[in-house]
Amino acid sequence: GTPPSLTYYGGPFVATGRYDDFRAVVEPRATDASRRYTTVDLKPVGDGSLGGDYRGDTLRITNPDFNWREFKSNLVLRWEYKAGSFLYCVWSQYRSDAGDIGGFAPTPQYERLFSAHPDNTLLLKLSYWFSL
Repeated sequence: GTPPSLTYYGGPFVATGRYDDFRAVVEPRATDASRRYTTVDLKPVGDGSLGGDYRGDTLRITNPDFNWREFKSNLVLRWEYKAGSFLYCVWSQYRSDAGDIGGFAPTPQYERLFSAHPDNTLLLKLSYWFSL
């Protein structure tokens, strides 16, 4: 056999999207962008959506701003205890959180990520080589 090896893979991911300057298409075939679009003034409404007046009608959309945090990691122990025979032990963890719509600040984003409830998976695999 060979000595056991321990390998770790980890990938934190944080993304923030903040939208403004909403526009509506008024002349889709116009070559000049100033004639093609018109600005729509949308303000936050109490239920988390955005609303405003557009050509005399009330327009309401879901707020597209977002914060997304995700962490995926794997810890793998591999041991060839006999020629051709292996033992694998894998611990996998996944965390995600998508709240508090707003700006990006690295420290609070990662603190929220690592305080999110993890989904843990443990896998054991044992193989044995039979020689005929």
